[in-house]
Amino acid sequence: MKVPLCAFGRNPRAGMPSLGARCSCFGSTVCPKAVFNFCMHLGGPMRRDGERLVCEWHGAEFECGRGTGLKGPAPKDSRLITLPIRAEDGVLNYIYGE
Repeated sequence: MKVPLCAFGRNPRAGMPSLGARCSCFGSTVCPKAVFNFCMHLGGPMRRDGERLVCEWHGAEFECGRGTGLKGPAPKDSRLITLPIRAEDGVLNYIYGE
């Protein structure tokens, strides 16, 4: 099953109404990425800054590619929640149950 997230390259923050959450989408059509758009510290919203995602509340930083923590106050071993996605016909789709 799949749920469309956004038209690829148009919306870095896509909604996932079925999950009641927002996610950040980025990368190339060959290797797209998507993570839930909340910090592992206290759930603050994330913004993209180059190849990092930064918590808008307390400045915790995470790597875009794998979602691994780079800078606190989030715990060093914390990781953003990545989503299984696939780019098809210019649309990023959340894929599950396959």
